[in-house]
This record gives sequence, C-alpha cells and structure tokens, in this order.
Amino acid sequence: MRSVELHETGKDETRMEPTLAERFRFFHEHAGYVVGRRAVCAIALARAELQAEARGWRVTWEDEIEPWDGEPADDPPVYIFCAVLRDEFERPRASLGMVGVNSRRDPYLRVVAAELADEALIEECERERLDYERSG
Repeated sequence: MRSVELHETGKDETRMEPTLAERFRFFHEHAGYVVGRRAVCAIALARAELQAEARGWRVTWEDEIEPWDGEPADDPPVYIFCAVLRDEFERPRASLGMVGVNSRRDPYLRVVAAELADEALIEECERERLDYERSG
C-alpha cells in the first residue's frame, strides 16, 4: 500500500495548537452523534485528538486496495483511503478502511482520526484494567 500525504509537512511556528474548546467546536459541528449526546461525543473526540497528539500518535492514510463498495455505488468518492493510527513507535493501534471523501481537506478525515484515537485509548485503558486485575 502506498501512504498518502494529506497535509503539508512543514510546521508553521506561528500557528497555535487548537485548544480543547476549539477542538470541541470542530467535532460538535462535523462529527456524527447520538441524538441528545452531541456534546458528549464532541468532547470525547476532542480529548482523544489531544491525547493522541501528546503521545506522538498519527494517522497514515493509505490508498484503499479494495474497490468502493459503499453508497452511492454508481458515484464513488474521488479518494478512498484506509486510515491507520500509529503510535510513537509506528505500531498500528487502530484502523478503518473504505474512508471515502471527495477532497483531501474533508473534515471527515479529522473525525476519523479522532475516532481511531478514541478507540485506541479505550482499548489501552481496558488492557491496563485487565493487567491490574490479573496482578491483584
């Protein structure tokens, strides 16, 4: 699989990192949600994104090798990726295939990245809990 670079790699020193509140607003606007739980979902994704960045985790976007099988079948997205969340040692922590978008700047890509981070953080907590119970 070929890895795809979605954003410029140069770091802009004048750009401030988004605060938790700014992240929350982004996810509140762009992420899907459960009716009545929109704020809860948005803050969870904002925290997960912040934690992933603090840990040095990143998402690699690889060209999907399978043909598009989503809707609409007759009008596939321009880009179809497999997203892989990698930890600071480049180990895969979570992944999602068939991520279809029509722009490499689609906000959905950031949502997917945060959802993968949230999933990996939950799995890490569960693994630590089980280790603690076994050692007990």
